[in-house]
Amino acid sequence: MVPQDMPAAEKERVVQRLQDLRFEVGAQAVWLADRSGRVLAEAGLLDRIVPAELVNEVNRSFDSSLQLVQRLREDRSFNLVYHEGARFDIYSSNVDAGRFVVLVFDRRQGPNRIGIVWLYTKRAVQDLYQVLAHEAE
Repeated sequence: MVPQDMPAAEKERVVQRLQDLRFEVGAQAVWLADRSGRVLAEAGLLDRIVPAELVNEVNRSFDSSLQLVQRLREDRSFNLVYHEGARFDIYSSNVDAGRFVVLVFDRRQGPNRIGIVWLYTKRAVQDLYQVLAHEAE
């Protein structure tokens, strides 16, 4: 997990990467969270949406995928979950076994392209994994 006392330089790199991802895909908000449901870093804002509440719901969707990784005895996997709603589209992906990113798109702002979101999210997750793995050393 990301320690509470994460060095400022690492936290800045994480936030910058989230901001870059948000810009690349046109999301209204991007959050990095841990499996306890805590928002660790964020980029962007949404009216009337509490990040921690949404993160807790998304967190539950990773339980079965992490069990699948364990059963297959894989070290690491990339899991992209997509929710298409009437008002919001939500993408989430694991960074590692303890952290994940959530991207929120307001459908009133226009459609998003799943292929582009998947590509840029995968790149960002790989970058975040490297930054956070370095922090754990």
